[in-house]
Amino acid sequence: MATVPYTTLNPLPTTTQARQVAQWVHELKLEALPQEVVTQTKYRTLDTIGTTLGGLDQDASLVIRKMVRDMRGRQQATVWGDGVKVPVKEAAHANGISACVLDFDDGHAGCGSHPSSVIVPTALTVGEWQHCSGADYLAAMAAGWEIMVRASRLLIEQSKGAQFAHTTGCSGAHGSAAAAARLMGLGDRATANALGIAMDYAPQATWQAIPVQGQMVKESIGWASLVGVSSAVMASYGFTGAYTMYDDGSPVTRQLLRSLGNEWEMARGYFKRYPFCRWTHASIASLTDIMKQHNLKAGDIVRVEAGVGPDAATLSSKRPPSVEALQYSFPIALGAVLAYGEASIRQGNNAALQDPRLLAQADKVSVKVDSWAASLPASRYPGVLTVTTRTGQTFTMRRETAPGDVEEHLSWTEVEAKFYDNAAVSLSKGTAQKVYDKVMSLERLADVSELVTLLARREKE
Repeated sequence: MATVPYTTLNPLPTTTQARQVAQWVHELKLEALPQEVVTQTKYRTLDTIGTTLGGLDQDASLVIRKMVRDMRGRQQATVWGDGVKVPVKEAAHANGISACVLDFDDGHAGCGSHPSSVIVPTALTVGEWQHCSGADYLAAMAAGWEIMVRASRLLIEQSKGAQFAHTTGCSGAHGSAAAAARLMGLGDRATANALGIAMDYAPQATWQAIPVQGQMVKESIGWASLVGVSSAVMASYGFTGAYTMYDDGSPVTRQLLRSLGNEWEMARGYFKRYPFCRWTHASIASLTDIMKQHNLKAGDIVRVEAGVGPDAATLSSKRPPSVEALQYSFPIALGAVLAYGEASIRQGNNAALQDPRLLAQADKVSVKVDSWAASLPASRYPGVLTVTTRTGQTFTMRRETAPGDVEEHLSWTEVEAKFYDNAAVSLSKGTAQKVYDKVMSLERLADVSELVTLLARREKE
């Protein structure tokens, strides 16, 4: 692993608590990770690579990759799917956006964010640039994930629930900076500065604009990778960071910091079964189950009503303007199940926007606020689904959780199947198998470039 020189001219501007975080990141080794965390890290890496490969032909990915290709610069790290090398922060930006375009990326319900779509692109991109081993990648990925989840919780606590303070991009910048600093070999002083820089430069994104405007930034997930990598690089040159969130001295902060290395939040994360906003997942699962249990076809059904919490009820567009807005639409997600018997990558993409078969079924779907769903914590993502048939029968199913949630976790076999399904959009079966083999043997890779090389170019257009 190469080490970027760090000047000692600037004093450390942070307190003992920030130094504690930085030291933990700097010193974390693969050997300190419990086997469950190593396994989680591998499968979350595999899942994120798959969602990225599946989204390379979506508009947001195409636009950002063209932008960084046209701008070019120093050839430091690979833009996945294109094979070109660009400055490391730009590669992280492009790869981070591609990782989240399908809204198929994993998450952590307790902090409301999507860690792997930030941390995996950061760690693989910086790891390629610095010629890091797979063992160092695994440690950095775990460090970034854990810091990001704790940063999200602290942002929520310190902002007292302010509307825009805790989207993925904001907390993701902290996790990305931690992962990048670990792979760049920065010491605890520079790592603390990187976290301080990320604190001030982190994006303040709004998810609320996605269902209405269909904007591409998706909680600034790709921007978080850009900010985190930039923060670590700036710190390596001696740029100092400001006061960090770890310095407030509160009991909540102290408790979260004490848990570093003792409690692993990654094991409490979820994987997504469907490429739509997680608020729709309980309803998707319920509709799928009702249709199977009662042998119903789309033609048998005249109405589907999704009862959800007040925020989820805003996801009601039947003619979304973009694939991003489509992924935040109950009518489209449930219409996909009616039309095709599934809500998969084959429906959660650009083509679905003009699919008459799907849109006709979406018109059968309505969304309302349900008092039971509204009474539960937002992190539960519950739903009450009612199906009305042509013969006047009604079938209702209530769910607090959905497949992929911690309570209904996907098996590793299911995560693997999801990877191969997504990877098939861009890679041959043979190359997808090689990617799988590299990810499952990361601790034995001398250089993560062995894995990144397989992601360089699409084999299918």
